[in-house]
Amino acid sequence: MRTNISIFALVDLLVHKTNVLGFTNESASASASSRSRSRSSISSCSQAPLSTKSKIDVWNNVIDVDHIAPSLHEESRRLGLGHKVFSRPSIAASLSNNIERTLDSILTELNDDAKYVEYWTRLEWRSIHAHADVDEYRAKEEQKAGEINDFRYPRNGHVLYLQVGNQVKAPTCVFLNRTSGGDLLRKQLNDSENGELDVAEEDNVDLITVPAVPGRLLRFQGNYLHAVPRPTDFWLLKFVKGSQTFEPEEEWGRSVVLFNTWNDEPPLGLPVDENDEDNSFGESDSVEENEDTKRVRYNCNKMHEWFPAPVELHSTSLEEQQQRVSTKVWLLGDYRRRDYKMQTVKLEAEEGLRKALYQGKDVMYTKLWSFVL
Repeated sequence: MRTNISIFALVDLLVHKTNVLGFTNESASASASSRSRSRSSISSCSQAPLSTKSKIDVWNNVIDVDHIAPSLHEESRRLGLGHKVFSRPSIAASLSNNIERTLDSILTELNDDAKYVEYWTRLEWRSIHAHADVDEYRAKEEQKAGEINDFRYPRNGHVLYLQVGNQVKAPTCVFLNRTSGGDLLRKQLNDSENGELDVAEEDNVDLITVPAVPGRLLRFQGNYLHAVPRPTDFWLLKFVKGSQTFEPEEEWGRSVVLFNTWNDEPPLGLPVDENDEDNSFGESDSVEENEDTKRVRYNCNKMHEWFPAPVELHSTSLEEQQQRVSTKVWLLGDYRRRDYKMQTVKLEAEEGLRKALYQGKDVMYTKLWSFVL
């Protein structure tokens, strides 16, 4: 059995631990060691934009899956896999392609005032090991110069799901309040009533699994650890054999636009406001105006048309709660990025983790356990 609960109510179940909602609309901590949390009042789901004050949100029907999603998918194919950046506030004429227009309209609906948007696309279901996004070129340049500074993280991370093959079970997995692989093995620091940081009584690792559903938007705090396993139960397997299949696209495709928001400076070394000379999907004065073209020009649905996705909680007996499965989370990056000497972290998980990973549409909360460092 499962319990259906809004992502806003989930915070009450994780109180003194994850505080899923309630951070101010400021940049994620510029330091992995900085863990201060700011609290604000929690509102119930409504048509008002709440995302800029939450650490993780999931909405459905953010874009038109019949018209906009296919257009963005083709645009993604044309643009390739490289990272790009555009600045805000923007006017439609200054944005170089429909992806930029869509992302800008989404952030506008969210009342998000982020100055820079970094984005890239992915068309296939590939295994993406657990990591937190950082200002990568800056980190590399600092390391070359012999400077080991704290990583710079984006304010928020996002995944906009466009098209998903009928054989794909590929959730985005977000580890709440964890920034690195090493964090998975540390006791979590929490806000105490006097504003100081306390150590949690348990060593739980809280995982949110978000299935890939066309038209869905996932938004999370920018320094959160996240991953996409392939095979679906990759973390639960002792070993993996055989090659991965990527075609046909109708079966194995996983088309997404990923984007991060940044405050005062864009990530180093990426093109900003680069002119897209081959914008075959751009606006044209010669196009006859009708309801379809108006909708395409706006690109995302209005906020009151979005549907917050509730979080499913596993309802298990005491005996089932005591049954744990061995889980091995793979980590991305070098030693510094992983914050851990090994490429995998061994955890234990609720028996329901496998079901959560294979969910077709339900957002799930699963508890894992780590060892204390």
